[in-house]
Amino acid sequence: MQARCHFTQSNPAALPAVMRAQFSDAELVDLTLRVCTINTWNRQAIRFRKLPT
Repeated sequence: MQARCHFTQSNPAALPAVMRAQFSDAELVDLTLRVCTINTWNRQAIRFRKLPT
């Protein structure tokens, strides 16, 4: 499972500052939760071999 979570590319160090300039704290929390939710759906789809129709 850890191999699937390993990212080969890193984020630039300036990314948090860019994100904070564009989004409020509440928007960043909302965006993070949405990304995590979609990531969970994708992992479940892979696990259950559910392909788009």
